[in-house]
Amino acid sequence: MKNRVVLLMVAGLVCSAAATELSADGIKSLGKMNGFYRYTAVLGPQLEGGYQVTAIPEWMQETDLPYQKRPYEKEIPFADGLSVVRLLSASKTAEDANKPGGTMDLVYRNPSGQLQYRWEVLKARLDPYINLGYTDLTLVMDNIPWCFPKIPVIGEYGQMGAPAEYQEWYAFMKAMCAELKRIYGQETVKHFRFRMGTEMQDARRWTGGYEGYLHYYDLAAKAVQEEIPGAGFGPFNRSVPQKGEAVSIIELAKHCARENVPFDFLARSFYFFSSQPKPGVFGNIHPDQRTDELETLWEQLEQIDPKYKNLSREVQEFGPHLSTEDGIYGFDTGARGAAQTFHTVVQFREIGVDRLWHWDVFEKVDADKQLLYSIGWLYSVFDHLRGGNAFVLPVQSAADNGNTHKALLIVLEDRAILMVSCWNVDRLKQTPDQLTLRLPDSVLLKKIGTVQALSFTETNSVYDVLRRDLASADMLSEKHKKHRGAPATSVIQNGYDRMAADKKAGAQFVSGHWEKYEQLMRDSLKLSDFNGTVDKKTDGAEMSFEAASPSVTVLVLKFEE
Repeated sequence: MKNRVVLLMVAGLVCSAAATELSADGIKSLGKMNGFYRYTAVLGPQLEGGYQVTAIPEWMQETDLPYQKRPYEKEIPFADGLSVVRLLSASKTAEDANKPGGTMDLVYRNPSGQLQYRWEVLKARLDPYINLGYTDLTLVMDNIPWCFPKIPVIGEYGQMGAPAEYQEWYAFMKAMCAELKRIYGQETVKHFRFRMGTEMQDARRWTGGYEGYLHYYDLAAKAVQEEIPGAGFGPFNRSVPQKGEAVSIIELAKHCARENVPFDFLARSFYFFSSQPKPGVFGNIHPDQRTDELETLWEQLEQIDPKYKNLSREVQEFGPHLSTEDGIYGFDTGARGAAQTFHTVVQFREIGVDRLWHWDVFEKVDADKQLLYSIGWLYSVFDHLRGGNAFVLPVQSAADNGNTHKALLIVLEDRAILMVSCWNVDRLKQTPDQLTLRLPDSVLLKKIGTVQALSFTETNSVYDVLRRDLASADMLSEKHKKHRGAPATSVIQNGYDRMAADKKAGAQFVSGHWEKYEQLMRDSLKLSDFNGTVDKKTDGAEMSFEAASPSVTVLVLKFEE
């Protein structure tokens, strides 16, 4: 693969649409940068317990890039907005649908067949987040309560059979919106949005077909507009259908434009499910292999109706690597994951993504010990970038080692922060690159004074170190032992292919060496002297440095006073 290097110059985190090319020096402008990446999902049946709510570890305040806390004792890391998934139901059996707890349906039928509402459950599921100041909530109408379909249909996550009587669905939605307004007040609920389903383009997630979905969508929109005027409203987050396309998002958009039904955002799911490698070929690993398809879909909608030009472009499920090229299922938690994620997130901004969701950023080892995933390391830096202007600039590599690059430069009032990733789609290829970036005065606006640096590499990434330690202790899983290129994933987290062969022993191993691993995480966010070169010129500066592969390099450029 040819070297692909992009540099973004930002004084915060980009807040606007796709890149605009400027005339000078091949620079592209991305506008202002904001916290577009600060979204995550909270999931039933764990909603009532405060899914992902945690105390931020103290060590994260002891770095040169301290965590930017919200004004609460606990919070959901790196999140200002949430999608509330499986709010209506999280049950896979009729018994669970009526059993107190996280699976219970919000609505049921009494012996006479009348709908009865459990509004105390609705409040219990939303209070843990609203009480922590989260009001930018996208309420997801996905798992359909058991009382609505004639014959329930059980999918992977719960009941997915379509309502038999859509007017009953409308009555429930209207009653729920009225109750939300009663509990929390208009001032709070006006910030809520409603997402009609999860990946319901797929017949495995929705059984009502396209015409049924129109009833499901239109009647819910009517109920929301009547009770909470102005609340955001949109369709499911779309993924690639695996069992026939039950609902066409393009046809739905045409219908909404024609009938004046709200369609305020279009969300996608985006995961790297990598194909098995062939000689020199790696499928579904580089963002270039995926992002064009996203941009094309959004552009198709803009051609349907002029109002869709202001449509919010969102990625509401994002996994830096959910299946590696050798079949390990899990997040890429080390330096490689940081580089690939950084590259992808920046590319999302280039195609105009307005909101980006993430999954967990911590792995809990025990009650008071949490390991920080590489995406958490990355967002620890990102939080210090919000508020500035972003530009894409060309970058050069002294040799073609097959690596790929992306760079983000943030221009703040008294400094600029430059981030550059270097990685290879082939994990076995790790030749470092000598990179050169030209920073013109037209974007810097001020002269560079001192420069400090930090690099996130396989040497100081806590998960890469942990993988080597587990291997040395003969505690690494067989799948990880056999995988090419030594990927780092979670150590003990359920639901994924863990690095530790034995979960309990893995947790004890991490806890027994906790001082070492905590110090690694702390040090990975501490700056030191820059060992590259800065060549100051009359119209800017030229910076050169060596970048390991894989790595993310962060340079803090303090301006002359």
